This record gives sequence, structure tokens and C-alpha cells, in this order.
Amino acid sequence: MIEDFIEDLFDRFYPAIKSKLKALKLRVKEANYRAIARKSGHFIGIAACMLAAVLVPVISLAWADTYNHARPSELIPLYDGAVPENWTKVCRDSNEGTLVIANIASAEGAGQKRQANWAKVIDNCRRYDKAGVIGYVWTNYGKNGHANIDEIKKDVDDWYKFYPGGIEGVFLDGVSDTVPDTTKSNQDFYRELTEYVHSKWPKGKVVLNFGVDPKDDWTFNSENTKQNADVIVVYEGSYDDPKVNPYLKWKQPLWEMRYPSTKFAAIVYSAPNTKETPQPSSACKRLVTQRIGYVYVGTYYHKVPYLDSIC
Repeated sequence: MIEDFIEDLFDRFYPAIKSKLKALKLRVKEANYRAIARKSGHFIGIAACMLAAVLVPVISLAWADTYNHARPSELIPLYDGAVPENWTKVCRDSNEGTLVIANIASAEGAGQKRQANWAKVIDNCRRYDKAGVIGYVWTNYGKNGHANIDEIKKDVDDWYKFYPGGIEGVFLDGVSDTVPDTTKSNQDFYRELTEYVHSKWPKGKVVLNFGVDPKDDWTFNSENTKQNADVIVVYEGSYDDPKVNPYLKWKQPLWEMRYPSTKFAAIVYSAPNTKETPQPSSACKRLVTQRIGYVYVGTYYHKVPYLDSIC
């Protein structure tokens, strides 16, 4: 039992330790590492040291993130038809570094042409120097693969073409590890899209909306850094509705602890807002302890978000 546990710890943390050893220009082969550990009779002790070597900096990172992000940035789906009052309040009152998602034509992103009312609220948002506007783009979970990738790239282009200077990145919705109902990996598909954005607009942010935790860190670990996402949405669902991916039952995988909180976002809908359970403040506090750097707690996206109590 204990050996299986230690083996699991080794498998979880060896890659991180190996990368640290490489940084020191040391080379240790995994097979040799295991053999040395077993022959020495101190496998458990070595594993404990390995675990401490990894967990101490991880815990320190987690503490620092929680301390430094007492007020997280926000990721706000403001799909309201460009109501000036709503946009002014969000862009003026939001926390620094917030990203506001614009979706002009429902599930179609930028639409067919520039629209004056949207141009006005997007440009006005920049005046407050707190929030950046990112454009919604639907990717359909990689279905039809690269046959559709040029169309998605055009949707990205349209945001920057219709609203030059006002767009700071894109929100790629409908993202998954694999194409639904298949085992085909989506890694190359989304890495190509991410690289496309970062190559054309070096300062542009790419937010990938999985809505659930990806199986591992493939969105961040490409050797070609242009292929790595800026932020991924690892949770989207209802606050406590058991039928809609309830937030209160959400547990994060361990691999996410290896990255800064600013790499992760969560979108929580239908949070109760009563005297006994005030929202979004209570959910916001919980998200901070979970090291989520971009948060949204409020109504469903097709309704006007909570504007009187931003996290």
C-alpha cells in the first residue's frame, strides 16, 4: 500500500523535479533514480524529500498568490447588446486586469461588420485603464478539425479589423481535450489557433474556455511558447444546482498547483444573493483560496451580470 502511494507521488512529481535538475544542468535518468532509491533502502525517505522539494515551493507559490490576489481580476461575459450604462459600470468599477468578453452576435462573435454602438462601449472601456475587452469566438470543440480552422481564424481577424485598438485578445469558447465522441486529440488544433493569435498580435491574450479541468497542462507546456494559452477557464457552471456542474462540488486537479493563479479562470452562474448567503462576495473569497486569478460570479450570461457587487 505505502509503496503504491510513494510510486504515485514519484510519478506525479518526478517531471517537476527533473525540470529543476535540468535548470541546474544536472542529468538524472528516471530508471537510475528509481534503482538508486530502491537499492539504498531509503525509497520512502527519498520520496519524502522529493515531495518536500516540490511541495515547499508550490505551497509558497500558493500562499503568495493568495496574498497578492486578495482581489482577483475578473472575466466578465457582458453579452448585453452594448448597453452603455452596464459597460461604463463594469469598466469603471472592475478590478485592475479584468477581462470583459464582448459577444456582438450570439455565438458568432464579431458579426459581419463593425457596429457603432459596440465600437463606442469598447473604446470607452479603455478610458478607465482597468479592464481589457476580448472578443468571443466559437470553436465547436474542434469538430471537423482543420477544415474549420480558417473560418475560426477569420472570426479572430474580424474582431481586430472591426474594432482596431479596442480588442486585447480573444475568448475561444467550446474547447475540449478531444473532439466529442472520439479519441482524437485537440492539442494541435488549439495550439495552432493560439499561435495564430500570438503571432499576429503579440500582446493579444488567448483565453481557452474548457468549462472543466483539462486532463493535464498541455495548454501551457509547448516548447513553442506562442502556442501556450494565457488563461484557461477550468470551471463553468451553476453555484449549487446539482444538474448544472455545481461549483460547490468542484475539486481541482493537483497539476494546476504548479502554475500561477493568473493562468486560471472560473465562471459561476446563479449564485444565491440573500442576506444569509451574500453573493458574489462569499463565492469570490472561496475562489481566491482556490487560486483562481480570473473570476466571475453572477447571473447566466444571457442576463445582465451582477453589477453592484463585483468580486
